[in-house]
Amino acid sequence: MDTKSKKNIALRSGPTKLKKRKQDKVYRKQNEKKYLYRHKKDLYRAGALVLIALVVVSTAFLYQSRQNAASTAALGDEVKFNFISYFDDGSVIQHTISAQSSQVTVDTPLDDGRLKVPQRLTLGGYKDVQGILIPLYWNDALFVSMKKGNTYTISIPAEEALGQEFSLLAPGEERVFSVPRDTEFDKGGAMERSAFEQEYGEVEIGMSFEIDAFKAVVTDVGETAVSYAYDYEEGDEVNLEYGAATVTRIGETAISARYIGRNDGTFYVSMEKTLLPAHFKDVTEDEVIIEIDHYNYKIRIEDVTKHKIDTDDWTISAGDYALVRYIGYYEDGEVFDASIIDDVELTPDLPLDNTHQHSELQVTVTPGTTLSGTSTLIKGFNEALKGMVAGDEKVITIPPEDGYGLYDEEKVKEVSFVVGTYPLMETWEKTVTLSVEEFTEQYAQQPLVNNSVQLDYGIGLISSVEDGVVVLDIVSLEEEPFYMDYFTTEIIAEDDETFTFQRNVEDGQSVPIPTIGGIAVASVADGMVTVAYDPDDITVGKTLGSGTVTNIDETGFTVDYNHAMAGKTLSFKIRVVAFKKV
Repeated sequence: MDTKSKKNIALRSGPTKLKKRKQDKVYRKQNEKKYLYRHKKDLYRAGALVLIALVVVSTAFLYQSRQNAASTAALGDEVKFNFISYFDDGSVIQHTISAQSSQVTVDTPLDDGRLKVPQRLTLGGYKDVQGILIPLYWNDALFVSMKKGNTYTISIPAEEALGQEFSLLAPGEERVFSVPRDTEFDKGGAMERSAFEQEYGEVEIGMSFEIDAFKAVVTDVGETAVSYAYDYEEGDEVNLEYGAATVTRIGETAISARYIGRNDGTFYVSMEKTLLPAHFKDVTEDEVIIEIDHYNYKIRIEDVTKHKIDTDDWTISAGDYALVRYIGYYEDGEVFDASIIDDVELTPDLPLDNTHQHSELQVTVTPGTTLSGTSTLIKGFNEALKGMVAGDEKVITIPPEDGYGLYDEEKVKEVSFVVGTYPLMETWEKTVTLSVEEFTEQYAQQPLVNNSVQLDYGIGLISSVEDGVVVLDIVSLEEEPFYMDYFTTEIIAEDDETFTFQRNVEDGQSVPIPTIGGIAVASVADGMVTVAYDPDDITVGKTLGSGTVTNIDETGFTVDYNHAMAGKTLSFKIRVVAFKKV
């Protein structure tokens, strides 16, 4: 191998070990002059400390986050809280502090050591609440994100006391409105004498009393009624619908007054049959400006219990409570029912928002325990509510089998005008014989010798059961009048083998007929009683029990006991106003 080739091989092989050690020594001396190299152990130690610190901080942050989450209210949580409620003028309505109301103001702290009676609400959950808690209950979303130990102030417009979707103002009605300063009211009135004496004691002319915060004096006393007049003179002050007013004139039938417009506190005004707090906003020569007040609350969250109602999907489900607006109509578009109570022509395309006044359905979604004051709905409507939330709206079509059922011809009954004919008096033997089938059908049990059964007129003892025949011996008779064949009846005589009973009935007596419905009339003649419907009282379309008369002939009539909507396909436009989990 020549010299050039050896040199090329040496270059490809790299430096020798000796030369590499020399290079490393040079590099090491150069690195020793560098800061990072000289302090690498300290840096390793510092890095480890930083890593530990990061772990500690992260753990603390995670812990704090969990603590915050555990103490922050959310839907489904139960909040325990104290509160002071007050109107816009600062007057306290109610509070949870165990002290006289006069000792509590808006500025009274809720985090001091005074004894309190905290309240509890499950956010989004059903609870039958009363009084000043109602606005909080229907607006409980305001509690979401509140933290344990913190104090908050919230304000709810009085017209939204039942929630924002459920306005207590009529459509077009403003929370700020004006009324004329000059008004008048009836000079007096009358009430039933019995009610007056129950409320005020023995009555006499000239007696002074107070009725609905008005001073009054008795002007006349009749056998059944008491008349009175309001006891005011010109210049007197009287409290009317919109606050204090001054009497300006006493007329023959009415008293004229002029509103003062003095802003001396909150008063209540009637809005859609609901009393809402209000105050004077301004007063002019001709009118007073009135503003609907707010329900204000200072609230301190004392505790939060997580997941009192635990659900992944916060929508309506079985057992829940819901407020629902609706328009129900047939396939041809004819409206048969609606929650709208305004005097308007009902059509399927009417809106279900606050354009009109509504009487909402209060519903328990089945299956579930029916809540007091609520109703349950037909299957199709009930199932359509599931999965909806407040504000949702939909149109549904319900076939007969999910509505009021298929039409059943067997529920159409032919009824004779004559219900039955009975003797005024009858004598029966004290031994009764009937088949096993008859016994089982009447008494819902198998006949066994020496067993007793309760009869209309006494006690029967089974003396034998042979060849499909049951024999009952009457061992005791009713001593008091009893009810049989539409009449009160009593035993008037008996011997060892028979007893005689008499039906107590008068000619022309009205007789309710439970099995058919409606009222028949008893006619008494020649010792017999005939019970019959009055043909003149039976008309097509008349309701008898749960049925409707559909046809009449010379001897009787037809009653259809099917539901009026049986066999019909129904459509509904529905809107969920609010709901609560149960």
